[in-house]
Amino acid sequence: MGKLGAGWAVLIVDDDAVRQKQMAADCGTVDGVDTVYATASLPEAVDLVTTEQPDVVILELDAAGLPQLADLGRAARAAGASVLAVTAGHSPTVLAELTQWASGFLPR
Repeated sequence: MGKLGAGWAVLIVDDDAVRQKQMAADCGTVDGVDTVYATASLPEAVDLVTTEQPDVVILELDAAGLPQLADLGRAARAAGASVLAVTAGHSPTVLAELTQWASGFLPR
């Protein structure tokens, strides 16, 4: 399961408050997920990845600025977190950056 043998910890990063709340609620119903963090801010997401070390980060790419994406990617890799990027047809430049550290992509 999680890094400490307990349940999974998930971090939701989305600047749409309604979608963020729904994703957090949905994650909370998944067996094995014990903790759900949520933020609209990439700098806060980097802090949460560093301090809380979630197992999975679900990142809505519309919430992200390109320079901050790299910061989040480096922090997630260092923490051992898997990053799932939610995308709606983003530019190849953005997607190329993410392939260096994202674990997968989810279409919106």
